Amino acid sequence: NLSKAINQSIITLNRFVKNSATKTTGSPFIKYNLISNNVYNINVSIPIQDEIFITEHSDVLVGNTEVYSALKVILTGDLSHRQKAIKSANEYLIKNKIAADTEKSIVDIYKESSFTGKSPSQWKTEILIPVINTVYVAPKVANDSITLAP
Repeated sequence: NLSKAINQSIITLNRFVKNSATKTTGSPFIKYNLISNNVYNINVSIPIQDEIFITEHSDVLVGNTEVYSALKVILTGDLSHRQKAIKSANEYLIKNKIAADTEKSIVDIYKESSFTGKSPSQWKTEILIPVINTVYVAPKVANDSITLAP
C-alpha cells in the first residue's frame, strides 16, 4: 500500500533528522516524478536548514529542490480525495488558459497530518501543480532536503 510506505518513509526520515540533530525547515513532502504514462517514481522528503553529508551506503539521500511557479491547491481531509483535487485544478488551468509544466513534478506538502496529531478530517495537504505561466509562485520548499534511498 502506497500510503503505508509513505508514512513509514516519513517516520524513518523524522527519526534520521532527530538522531542526527538536523534542523528541519518545513513539512514533509512527496515529489511525484513521472516516468511514463501514469507510472511515477516518488521521493518522500523533509526540508532541512543546512546541507549535510552522508555516507555512501546511507538509507537517505541528500539533494536540492528547484523553485518553480505552481498552482497551489489545498486539500482538506484525507488523501482519498487527492485525484478529485487534481482534476479540479486541471479544470481551473484549462478555464484560465494556464499551461501546466509537465516537465516538472507535482509536489504534495503535508502541512497537517497524522504526524502533527490531527485526525484525517483535519489534514491539510498543499498540492503544487507546476505551471509555465508565472501566475502563482510556489512557496520555497527548501534548497536542501533529504529523501530515502530507493
